Amino acid sequence: MIVVVDFNNIVYAAFHRSLGINNIKDMTQVGHFYSGHVDIFRQMLHRHLQLIGSSRVVFALDSKPKHKLGLYPEYKANRDPLPINPKPAIGREVENWSGEVLYADGYEADDAIAAYVARHATEEPITVMTSDKDMWQVLDHENVSVYSPHKQKLVDKTDLATAFHNISEFSHIKLVKALWGDSTDNIKNAVPRMQRYLVPIIKETDGTLADFWDKVFVSGVKLSEKCLGYLKQNNELIETNYKLASLVYNCPLEVSPMSNINNYLGTQTPPQKEILVSPPEFGHVTG
Repeated sequence: MIVVVDFNNIVYAAFHRSLGINNIKDMTQVGHFYSGHVDIFRQMLHRHLQLIGSSRVVFALDSKPKHKLGLYPEYKANRDPLPINPKPAIGREVENWSGEVLYADGYEADDAIAAYVARHATEEPITVMTSDKDMWQVLDHENVSVYSPHKQKLVDKTDLATAFHNISEFSHIKLVKALWGDSTDNIKNAVPRMQRYLVPIIKETDGTLADFWDKVFVSGVKLSEKCLGYLKQNNELIETNYKLASLVYNCPLEVSPMSNINNYLGTQTPPQKEILVSPPEFGHVTG
């Protein structure tokens, strides 16, 4: 079994965990080359791989999301940048590991993972390691599972119903996000509330926006004037949200040896100085 790891997702989790463990509340306490999260990253990853039952790792890297920014220039514009970049120290840690890295120029790791799943899931089982619920869409593919580091378990349909307004199919995730947006990604809500009216319609669709529109405007589903008003008024927003929420399975994918990871991260040159903060012993850190 191959474990495809959302690299940024686990790096940032380790970084924030290290700040808490080391009681760092002010980033001026550490230098630009802070690496207190490196051992925590290693321990978290080791623990999760043990729980999954595999040691074969592929890291999926983010690129600047030109594809999504072209659709919506304000995509993720609400996120404040970190005072330091936690990825270079991790890149230097893993460059001698066995395994591969995935990269899709102009696309996020989500799409790189989706493209990898589309190409390889028929060959052998793939487990995607990420806390990003958008990635649950790949569970529509056979031979694919998603492991949540936050939950420390494989994602199932109970998790889906809890996270996405009681929907029952992973193919419906992008419709939910098209209608109600995603504040963490700065994607706007197109139909405030209205879940109890629209979720039953979503459940009857094949997961595509075209089928949703057909059921709303062609098949004559009864909706209040207020609900219909939101759908008509925000039609373009819903279309854009749907595209933002959809994984790009055919994006141009590069698969390279792990030794090339720093070529993608842009951190080939080691820093002159690193400030190290000692983590606790293995076994006391979970992700």
